[in-house]
Amino acid sequence: MTFSISPRLWIINGIAGLAILSSCGSTSMLHKRITTEDKCNCKKDSYWYENQCWKDYEDEAISINDIDSVVNAEMIQADAANISVNDKSYPIDIFFPIPEDDVFIILLEYTDEGGRKSMLSQIPIKKMRKENISTDVLVLNGTIMGGELDSIPFGNGTVDFTFTDEGDEVHANGTFTTSSDSNTVKFNYTGSESLSGLGDSKLEIIGDEAFLSGDLGTKTYRQIKDLIDNHPNVKTLVLTTISGSVNDAVNMHTGRLVHEAKLNTKVLADSDIASGAVDLFCAGENRIVEQGAKIGIHSWCCVNDLTAIELPKDHPAHKDQLNYFTLIMGKENGPAFYYHTLSAAPFDGVHWMSDEDIQSWKVSTQFIQN
Repeated sequence: MTFSISPRLWIINGIAGLAILSSCGSTSMLHKRITTEDKCNCKKDSYWYENQCWKDYEDEAISINDIDSVVNAEMIQADAANISVNDKSYPIDIFFPIPEDDVFIILLEYTDEGGRKSMLSQIPIKKMRKENISTDVLVLNGTIMGGELDSIPFGNGTVDFTFTDEGDEVHANGTFTTSSDSNTVKFNYTGSESLSGLGDSKLEIIGDEAFLSGDLGTKTYRQIKDLIDNHPNVKTLVLTTISGSVNDAVNMHTGRLVHEAKLNTKVLADSDIASGAVDLFCAGENRIVEQGAKIGIHSWCCVNDLTAIELPKDHPAHKDQLNYFTLIMGKENGPAFYYHTLSAAPFDGVHWMSDEDIQSWKVSTQFIQN
């Protein structure tokens, strides 16, 4: 089997918008759920909203009362997640199962003494029903999620996957041969669904500012909550290089924390943020943009193979983002800006906002010209 990397994997903004990574249109923080059993005779996985019964839609809401317990449980799983390489254990930094056309790609990233490694395997969709699957594995120096990869593979090999009955865990055992010296390396790991939404964000406090970078996720919620609880001197959250969110459901709760704490948000002249990072930035009490900052927006995907822009505006998949943007940007500008992001670029692309756009859409409350 020949291993190929889809071009879409190199576009993190597109990856961050995929339904499997962001649970698009799911987390209900401000809407009270109305059960279909009470309001309509819908079949399973349908939802009552705006006086309609929406077929084949399931609200996978994380309520404001449940978010802390959900995050705590996922962080416990994440803390226990490791990959063993030649009998030496390393934490798993990133784990993603990604459906891509007729194959299922499994991406794992870890950091050893030589730096970050990206490990990829692809499984034909038609084989996914098998309990045990053998396939190829490719190991690269660098990080796919950060877009920084060595063009020469670190190693190639084979891996055997075993899927649990519930389908939320995968066990991997394999070997690969290093390209530089032809050494054989053994590895094994267990990946779980919770790891796909963890993210790898880093938070550094300098004076009364906190600098955030990396991909946003469950880890970011924990970092921001700790920041608010334990560092009251910090008034401004500075977003540096963030390509997006791997868990939009949790990311909206992270933004809610920023909004409720009345933290300012800021992007520097050399900041580069997109997708869910823009959602988080917009939660700031004051939103400071230095001229030169890159701010990228796009649509999301998918519900029943339909992208967000293809769904009617009263579809329930929009409700959580609408509620979120209404909360942080107001009842007029919030929804208007949300719908603008859907038309600005497709889910696997990005639209970089001009200085005029940033100000006219009120993404910034303070625009600093150089």
